Amino acid sequence: MGAACQPEAGPVQPQEGPIWLVTSFAGDVGHTGGVASHMESLRRGLESMGHPVKVFTRRSLGRPAFWLLSGLILLNRVASPLGSYLRARIASVLMRRLLARAWRAGPPAAIVFEDLHGGSPWPVPTLVFVHALDAEAEAAAPRWRPLVPARLTRGLVQSYRAWELGRLGRMPAWATVSEGFFGHLTAAYPDAVRPDRGTVIHPSVAVPTCPPPAPSAAAAADGTPHTGPFLLATMGLMVPVKNQDFLLNLLARLPQRCRLLLLGDGPERPALERRAAELGVADRVEFLGF
Repeated sequence: MGAACQPEAGPVQPQEGPIWLVTSFAGDVGHTGGVASHMESLRRGLESMGHPVKVFTRRSLGRPAFWLLSGLILLNRVASPLGSYLRARIASVLMRRLLARAWRAGPPAAIVFEDLHGGSPWPVPTLVFVHALDAEAEAAAPRWRPLVPARLTRGLVQSYRAWELGRLGRMPAWATVSEGFFGHLTAAYPDAVRPDRGTVIHPSVAVPTCPPPAPSAAAAADGTPHTGPFLLATMGLMVPVKNQDFLLNLLARLPQRCRLLLLGDGPERPALERRAAELGVADRVEFLGF
């Protein structure tokens, strides 16, 4: 986009004004999962602390652009990650134009991007919230089984990932909600993902160093919360970095009244089902899929 539309990068200066939350999920049809929930929690938390918040979603671009970007998702059915690649590139340009127009009406105090819509640093404190690299997510998600063989789109996956990593490397600060994904990014892409710029907002499930509690030998008195059923639940793509295996090991150490719900699907599901049977907790685990 032209220089007239894009604020020039410069030293970070304290600003008065709202905090911008920029996301492609909040307010979108069919996207009410984990990322939208995290962004909504962030919005409520900021507002409860007295910060004015302005939210930009895909709907903020207008109806034609919204349906164009939403329609590109269907290309994943044919040649993933072609749809994601085009959607991300177009969304990045359109969102930056939208934010540049809003900037002229008054700059924000800070910007929080869901994923990499920012493209490049802005001259205010900026955080990018990384929940996946789309090229990897699309390749692993079983709900997108492309009709075109993966070997024919491998080059596109690589170029898409390089484009995403280039944008991430230019962001001044980034965050994830999983220690496992944080470790994966910094180990797999050390040249692009600077750990000194990153943080984990919430440890999620990926905390294998947390020792599971041993079942209590003391009988709890009737009527206390400890005597009732207890439910653990998590939602996410079933891949190793999500570490759902940790919850199965935890469940095996908890009393029989405890149950576990696993929402989602993925390549790790068969291994998780076998692990549940090995631990003797298969009757206390429900795999609910998508």
